[in-house]
Amino acid sequence: MQTTPPPIPSNCSPSPLHPAIPKSQTSGVLRRAATVVAAVVGLLVAGCVGSIAFRHVTRQAALRVNHDKVEIIRKIQSLRLAQDSSEAKTLCTRKGFGVWTAMQQQFPDASAGFTVVGFKNSGELSDVAMIRDTVEGVSRVHVRLIRTGTQWRFEDIFCSELQGRRMDMWASYAVEHPFLAAAKFHKPELEAACGEVVGAVKGMADFARDLSVIIKALKGS
Repeated sequence: MQTTPPPIPSNCSPSPLHPAIPKSQTSGVLRRAATVVAAVVGLLVAGCVGSIAFRHVTRQAALRVNHDKVEIIRKIQSLRLAQDSSEAKTLCTRKGFGVWTAMQQQFPDASAGFTVVGFKNSGELSDVAMIRDTVEGVSRVHVRLIRTGTQWRFEDIFCSELQGRRMDMWASYAVEHPFLAAAKFHKPELEAACGEVVGAVKGMADFARDLSVIIKALKGS
């Protein structure tokens, strides 16, 4: 048995070694790579800042163009029931005045803290998007205005989200169906309560069944 490796053929030459890269060249490559990374990061940061600045400028421009609508909403928000009812009638449609009156009676400060974030205009209609972010949760609404002649008037409010809870309901509908509106808002609590009731009923049924088995066993003994 051969215990030593075969001899290297005379015509076989060793593989050439790659020359080592000088340290000066290596540091130059690293510097160029760092420059490229810094440039990319700079572009990303500049893009983000530019995007934020663009959105701000766009929003300010939209507010200027729709200044009359914002003023109507702010004016209605400042009015209070009884002493300001006659003025509210001039700023609302017939439906809008009913919504405003109901909100003043039940939730006079419901519109406080909302910020205008956008507009959707379509002919004689305008939906003004507003948002409020509080510890209770985010609320998102669209205030509908209708133009009669040269004046915009308050018509209704579409509530997409109320304190972090999905609603998708018009304020006029909530005024006409207050119990349904309250049930939709408190849906998580109602579902939890129903689950507890179902669990309690099931527990009582199980107890009654076990009690019946015990009674039958006692009668048979």
